[in-house]
Amino acid sequence: MSDFATQYADRINMNTGNKKVWDAVFTDKKENTVQVEDFLKLMVTQLQNQDFMNPIDDTQFLSQLAQFASMTAMEEMRSYSQTTYATSLAGKTVTVAKNNVSGGIDKATGVVEKVDLSGDSFEVYVGGKPYTLDQIMYVGGGDSLGADGSQVNVKNYSVQAELDGKTVKLNWPDATTDEAIAEGLTYRVYYAEDKDDIKFDTVEDVRKNGQLLAMPDASEETLTGLHLEEGKTYFFNVTVTDANGVETVYKKATLPV
Repeated sequence: MSDFATQYADRINMNTGNKKVWDAVFTDKKENTVQVEDFLKLMVTQLQNQDFMNPIDDTQFLSQLAQFASMTAMEEMRSYSQTTYATSLAGKTVTVAKNNVSGGIDKATGVVEKVDLSGDSFEVYVGGKPYTLDQIMYVGGGDSLGADGSQVNVKNYSVQAELDGKTVKLNWPDATTDEAIAEGLTYRVYYAEDKDDIKFDTVEDVRKNGQLLAMPDASEETLTGLHLEEGKTYFFNVTVTDANGVETVYKKATLPV
């Protein structure tokens, strides 16, 4: 047994009275990687302890060397693959989770701000906090991000408006199918009269020119009590704010009365 193995065995088998004490040993990831020196030590050990009446066939060493080369190549491929995967997460929306001190689970959804490759395990940063790769629950594609890094992209979604007597019924597509992201979304419904070439297509335009009517939980709303005049046209639009406070807007609905 090597000196390191002997020291390790001594550390984990210390006895105090009738209780066994286990001492956790944390090693650098490079120490867990099989090196060429390890194979040579193994081969020398086999030569020293072989039965000279029945010596080891040379082809066995060649076979072992080939297996070692294959294992080393697989280890390098695994490392390259993990590095590529980690760096590809930058700029993507992810949902991460880790246990807290009270035994619960803390979940967060946001854009990966940076990837740290310097430690023993790669880490991604979401909301300024580090998370390991095994703490990532869900990864959204980079193309799904909206303006300014929003967790949703609704620029191609339109609000639908229907007039039923004096009631206006609105509906719009869900901003996301990810339940973790959906929990942190806030919808706001606005309306404005179409006059003087009013703009109602951006978040700024909607906030400036519109009147806030409701903040629904679902992707639909029924509006009553509006003073809509016959012969005029009205705009309806919906903005959605994610858990990071980034607000985006749908395509407006045009409703002639």
